Amino acid sequence: MTTEQRRGPSVDQGPFWAGVSATAVVAALAAGLGVVVLDVFDVKVLDPPIGGARGFEWAGAALVAAVLGGVLLLLLVMTTPRPRVFFGWIVGLVTATAAVLPFTRDTTTEAQVATCALCLLIGLVVGTSLGAVAGRTVRPRG
Repeated sequence: MTTEQRRGPSVDQGPFWAGVSATAVVAALAAGLGVVVLDVFDVKVLDPPIGGARGFEWAGAALVAAVLGGVLLLLLVMTTPRPRVFFGWIVGLVTATAAVLPFTRDTTTEAQVATCALCLLIGLVVGTSLGAVAGRTVRPRG
């Protein structure tokens, strides 16, 4: 089978990675804004699952989540049927896990709920943005 006859999707790599990068920036900004809003209302937020303390670390965790999501999406596109379905499920389950984890910590309910909301925000940004990126940059061959 020649390269032209090979089945499977093609990915427009430049726009794909530009979309992943834009998603990472938006996710980081959303996380940073979330921490600022919570600080304005004097609501404590727990440390992010990746990294150390608040603020920049939440933005960094969101950025890392978006880039890892982009890598995962590309791997799924190249190896699985219906990659966007699997991607949606994986992002949804990882987001749900991150949102529930604060409730396992011994802290105030207010901090648990605030951290849960921040995790849900990041998951929503990553999942919806990367899904849209895939919709515009992944093309079926044939």
